[in-house]
Amino acid sequence: MKKSAFTLAETLIVIAIIGIIASIVTPMLFGSTNDAEYKAAYKKAYADASIAWMQVVTDRDLIGITSVTGSMTSAESNFINFANKFNVIKTCNINTGDSSLSECWDSSGGDIYEGFLYDGVHEHGGAPTSDWPGFIDNAGRSWALMHPAFVANDGIFLDTNGLKKPNKYGKDRFFLQTVTKNCNIGDYSVLGFADDSSCVIGDQIKILPQPDFNTVINTAYSRCMSPPCYNTSWITNR
Repeated sequence: MKKSAFTLAETLIVIAIIGIIASIVTPMLFGSTNDAEYKAAYKKAYADASIAWMQVVTDRDLIGITSVTGSMTSAESNFINFANKFNVIKTCNINTGDSSLSECWDSSGGDIYEGFLYDGVHEHGGAPTSDWPGFIDNAGRSWALMHPAFVANDGIFLDTNGLKKPNKYGKDRFFLQTVTKNCNIGDYSVLGFADDSSCVIGDQIKILPQPDFNTVINTAYSRCMSPPCYNTSWITNR
């Protein structure tokens, strides 16, 4: 008995169905892969940052915060001591003759902090700005200081992708805050950890991430334009 073959129409229908399924599944697969890579890079960077900051504390190079308004001098000193714990390949606004922050942090595209609202205007116009210190470590990661007038305690911007894209908070960009020993992730509010003076005043001996954000958030202290942003759970979950 002669077997019947697929007609051209049937073959085209099967190909069309396969194409539709592929168009649905492929982005999901690539998205999962990218998220896994972002998560691994973030966990490693957070661990390295925590170790570096603890070394600053152990070496007694930490300058404590005495006011909720912060101090640029102490913040810069702490950040430079933090940078010295890394194998640094590029510094910006740290050493004499350094270039501006643009060579250590890509502000040309992607997500930026809007800046602190002062009298209805953005005082900094998008942080971090060109005159703030930063560096690139030998893993290709970008780090920059958060101005203490913007956040009362020392804050650190992190881009695990360095000068490469996508430059999105919750993906390759994150914001870390240094806090006192009595401060925990549950103390975070709309004003960040700076809303609680017990998190700010004194020796800021540890680094904490922002909490997870499941919706779009765009404030002077928090940023998540492509939710969800797993700022904490990516660190705590395997």
